[in-house]
Amino acid sequence: LLQTHLWRIRAAGGQLSELSQQVEATREVWELFLDGARNRTVRLNLQATIMTLALTVTAVPASLAGMNIPNGFENSHPALFWGLAGGLGSISLCTWAVFMGVFRTGSLTVGARVDDLRALRFVLQRMDELDDVMR
Repeated sequence: LLQTHLWRIRAAGGQLSELSQQVEATREVWELFLDGARNRTVRLNLQATIMTLALTVTAVPASLAGMNIPNGFENSHPALFWGLAGGLGSISLCTWAVFMGVFRTGSLTVGARVDDLRALRFVLQRMDELDDVMR
């Protein structure tokens, strides 16, 4: 009688251990999902920051030249204004392109990591099947 209860207790302990491992595996998968969501949020924040920097490069010189202080450009030829505006726009576009290029080349190495995480998720989701095959 005691031997039967001992087996039942061991079986319950094994089930609890397996359940604990499944909870841990599920927690790890959720952590991977949350890491991905956090990375997308950080990437969006970085893109917004890059765009703000590119627009600032244009806005600061324009705001300095547009103050109500006489500087001699008021009576100049309109081509000077359009040349200056085009130059500032070009500088802003180049700033955006350079920083986005650096951002994109840094993210190429992330693709391999994403593939590794997908493979890990696949393995974790089929842990019971793998356990049955290994026995």
